[in-house]
Amino acid sequence: MTRQLQEPFEVNTHSVGRYTVNGTSPTFDSSVKRTGNYSIKYAFVGAVANGYLHNTFTGATGRKYFPKVAIWITTIPSATVNGIVVMAIGGGGDFVSLRLKNDGKIYVYDEINAVELSNSTVLSTGQWYTLELGVTINTGSNDDVVDARVTNESGSQLLNYSASNINLGTTAPAYVDVEAFATGGTSDTFTINFDDFAMNDSQGSVNNTWVGLEKMVMLDPISDNANGGWSQPGGDTADLFASLDNKPPVGIANSTSSADELKMIRNPTSTAGQNYDANMTSYTTAGIGSGDTINAVQWIMAIGTSSVTGTNNGIGRLVSNPDQGADQTINFEGTGSAQGTYPTNWFHEYGTIIEAPSVTKGTSPVLRITKNTAATRVHGACLFGIYVGYTVGAAGSVVPVLMNQYRQRKA
Repeated sequence: MTRQLQEPFEVNTHSVGRYTVNGTSPTFDSSVKRTGNYSIKYAFVGAVANGYLHNTFTGATGRKYFPKVAIWITTIPSATVNGIVVMAIGGGGDFVSLRLKNDGKIYVYDEINAVELSNSTVLSTGQWYTLELGVTINTGSNDDVVDARVTNESGSQLLNYSASNINLGTTAPAYVDVEAFATGGTSDTFTINFDDFAMNDSQGSVNNTWVGLEKMVMLDPISDNANGGWSQPGGDTADLFASLDNKPPVGIANSTSSADELKMIRNPTSTAGQNYDANMTSYTTAGIGSGDTINAVQWIMAIGTSSVTGTNNGIGRLVSNPDQGADQTINFEGTGSAQGTYPTNWFHEYGTIIEAPSVTKGTSPVLRITKNTAATRVHGACLFGIYVGYTVGAAGSVVPVLMNQYRQRKA
């Protein structure tokens, strides 16, 4: 694997099944964002910062991991001398973190040995910076690698640090966190936004080094492509896409009322192999320019079931532009309980990351969900999306034009 994760925070709610929210939950901000429509925001006023998003993965020693996140600082912390942790990688405990201190600099901190390794020049408020780590845990002593970069939007580096003689132990990395966490437990006042969170590792032939200034957007459903057996509550079988583009999703417990038709789609039939295909926003419409390079795509669905009796497997697949290449099993009872009002017992399934895909930017990708259980248990979905990570080329990007066609027709 090379691209380990990509999270643009575009669902306008936290991703059940991707990361866990610990401590204070960040809010979603539509006014300050690097790309797309949203970022997440931590704002503390005279309080101890204790929030972090915990993303686990199966890591290995001898392999380099490259997490990155973009930050926007509205207010620099003033009281916390030891700094606010904004990103950390670890396994059983933090190995290395990046900390924002009250002097406006980002510090590279060895959490195992409690040592500051390096620091950036002063960051300004009111602009985006990309923060990156490159960490390898080896099996000897004093042989671990720690690299760190801070880069502004024009590509100028405020920090470029590298060391290969750090002693961080021999435990393989197992998580990477986006944080607003006060070391030392000091109350403080500050506001920081985060966007475009991703991580590569050093394996494979693509996406095997720094993520860099890559941007991320989410493609939404814009029309129905094909339908076999799926409907909205109330039985309408047209314009199903309009029940899958709400952000945050508005899924509900299983319903047959037409008043709920824009909240979810459902399949109550006992026939296996019934597909619903949605046309998604084209890459061009989402703002990706002709000279830009698409690095990775990954679909996301929010799914649920009316009953957890028996097996509730289905299929998710990116059918075209690009073709995922094989069906992917999904579990409609991913939470272990029947769906309720979102987010209760709705589960986010993620597709296999497709790296360096060949696509036609002006053409809509097609995303499919399949009921694959021959039973009357009702399977449902309330969100479709495709995350796209891309690098802006010399030609720049076009301005995105996003619309909800269904609601325009119904207005």
